[in-house]
Amino acid sequence: LLADLEVVSRTGHLCVPEFLTQLGVDADVRYGEVDFSFRNNSEKPVRINAVIYEDQLIVSLEGTETRDYTVELETEIIETKNFETRYTEMTKTNPLGYKDGDVLWSGFNGYTVEVYRCKYDAATGILVSRSIETNTSYQKRDAMVVRIESEVPPTEPSVDVTEPSVDVTEPSVDTTEPSSEPTENAEE
Repeated sequence: LLADLEVVSRTGHLCVPEFLTQLGVDADVRYGEVDFSFRNNSEKPVRINAVIYEDQLIVSLEGTETRDYTVELETEIIETKNFETRYTEMTKTNPLGYKDGDVLWSGFNGYTVEVYRCKYDAATGILVSRSIETNTSYQKRDAMVVRIESEVPPTEPSVDVTEPSVDVTEPSVDTTEPSSEPTENAEE
């Protein structure tokens, strides 16, 4: 883009790559699936240098400068899609030994961005042209955090369901019939 070469085919990454320093200027490349291609539309040949250093592929272009302008890229964020934190329930005896609050994966925001290729006159610094180069939509990814389920099942509040003891016996009633015979007087 900065060399002002023509982009023939470009697909942005699904999510924002960690290595990216400016949104919208990346190209997803997967052998046999997705590719990035450009055309040398300059008047001179261009040499492509590629070096693998540790876990990075570093590519640079060399050529003869014939332009009377410079190129800068402007990125405009059209939309931000904020990630959410979600939870997955696990038992205390989960096979991988996760603890409450462990992060299974972190979240990151998604964006819709537009990148503009701006050409400035090399002598005066005046903007000569500004054209849209890419429109990229990056997906968000929600964070996933572990919640450990309680092993003790919830219990009902303890309530005394026994009824109070009440004396329900009836008062004793004398059911004997009165005698017609005279009773003896104990004083006599």
